[in-house]
Amino acid sequence: MKILNKYISVAYELYVKDPETGEEEKMEASDKQHPLVFISKMGFALKPFEAQLEDLEAGASFDFTIPAKDAYGEYDDELVFDVDINQFLNSPGFTPKALFEGNVITVYNPEGQTANAMILEVKKDAVTLDLNHPHAGDDLHFRGEMLENRVATNEEIASFVNMMSGGCGGCGGCKGGQSGCGGGGCGGADCTNGDCDCANGCGC
Repeated sequence: MKILNKYISVAYELYVKDPETGEEEKMEASDKQHPLVFISKMGFALKPFEAQLEDLEAGASFDFTIPAKDAYGEYDDELVFDVDINQFLNSPGFTPKALFEGNVITVYNPEGQTANAMILEVKKDAVTLDLNHPHAGDDLHFRGEMLENRVATNEEIASFVNMMSGGCGGCGGCKGGQSGCGGGGCGGADCTNGDCDCANGCGC
């Protein structure tokens, strides 16, 4: 059976609960003038997110919640640790300007595998990194409207593949304020107020 890749365009708002107040806070949004556009079944969005949208027709509204366990998992304290600051300063291509709280950078393990990490603190001799996804532990509440949902053309699929393989791991939407519903652009960081820096992360 042939897999049909859908061209999906949505206006949406993402809410998560504040852990202290229990009140929902809007974390991301895209309106009809600047919608979230992606090709389904290509790993851009969370599978539960796509599953909720793939059968909706244009004009349909949606309101659903993805539990943390089905989204980015629970927060893991073991993924927060200190790294000697010299490992960054002595790394080819890395610039000191990237070392600031809240920046998302790419780190490498001894096997050469990459991961996105948020800088929690810059100390005199160490940098505290958090490898948890920014929405780890969050139930993701999405509300919005389907703007377009149809079978994608071969040209659209090729263009999307090209975008996804581009700089910053496929963050082509960052300058336009798209964060990829918590998983697309720049490793999930919201680049609404900044541009992608492929060497040093998102300066948001």
